[in-house]
Amino acid sequence: MKKYPALLFSPVRRSFAPAALSSLLLLAASAVCEANRVFLVNGNVLPFQSIEWRGADKQYRLTTAQSVLPVALKDVDHLEVDRPADFDKAAKMVEAGQNAAAIPILKAIEDKYEMLVWDAQAAGLLGRAYIAQKDFSRAADAIETVLKRSKPETVPLTTLRAYWEALAGLKRNEDLRKALDAAIGQGTRPAAAQAYLVRAGVEKAAGKTEEAAADYLKIVLLFDNLNEVQAEALAGAAETLEALKDPRAQELRTRLVKEFPSSPFAAKQAAQ
Repeated sequence: MKKYPALLFSPVRRSFAPAALSSLLLLAASAVCEANRVFLVNGNVLPFQSIEWRGADKQYRLTTAQSVLPVALKDVDHLEVDRPADFDKAAKMVEAGQNAAAIPILKAIEDKYEMLVWDAQAAGLLGRAYIAQKDFSRAADAIETVLKRSKPETVPLTTLRAYWEALAGLKRNEDLRKALDAAIGQGTRPAAAQAYLVRAGVEKAAGKTEEAAADYLKIVLLFDNLNEVQAEALAGAAETLEALKDPRAQELRTRLVKEFPSSPFAAKQAAQ
């Protein structure tokens, strides 16, 4: 059984000092099936040729092969909608740091696909683009627009993380604390793990190295089956433990490079 610093089990103060976090290294879009279907809460599935959201009536209008159907929002579990033509192009722009060029494309997608799945996807990328420009206010506004109208479970985790980082950049510490506490206490395991990563980043940037190390190590130990967070957590744990002059930092660094060799976090650690 692997041993980790006793610090992992020590009390952790929840401090949310302001910090500007780095841009997300996660993929912007979570996996979304594209088949143009509405899944109802009663278990029925309605395929459609086109769909329109009518906010004033809180209903969708579906055009099917046979007719036009109104479907109330309260009756909808979730949607599957074809990917917008420019979405992948915009995502690649954000990944390449071409944020100014990506922003108008993403804003158009968010507007056109209101309540049609891709507004939430686009909002996350839009948030990332603004965060890269240190424009945390626009990042938060873009994502809050979606959060206010969407069911929580329909908002991609990458979008939530971008929102949390925007809150950190804006020094909206109480809002951030509530959001992270909710994700850690009531969210899914992936959401809780991402919340710990954001909290650790805030603590690290604020010079609260012990608290940051404790949160990174929680992810390493408690979420070891979530590969999507392990590389970042191992890197964060190694860096913070090294700052604390804990010799076990090297063990974590070695594990990072060995288990996640293609990760950008591993590349950075290997170069040190």
